[in-house]
Amino acid sequence: MCMLPKYKSRIEEHEFKILIDSGAELDLMSRKVFEKLELPIDLIVDWLVGSANSQKTKAYGIGYDMPVIVGGITPR
Repeated sequence: MCMLPKYKSRIEEHEFKILIDSGAELDLMSRKVFEKLELPIDLIVDWLVGSANSQKTKAYGIGYDMPVIVGGITPR
């Protein structure tokens, strides 16, 4: 089992504790968090996202160029 660090982060005016997976190709959030944030999203998407346990889940949508501040730093 591998431990992932939790960081305080900010998306828009909302603050969250998030897990950082430095080996991930995508940054994912739950649909519940997305709906709370009310961010623009492209719903015309046909992606399956694979996980470490070999499960595949259809992506709900894609957000582009969303600034996320993690530990006071905005990654680029």
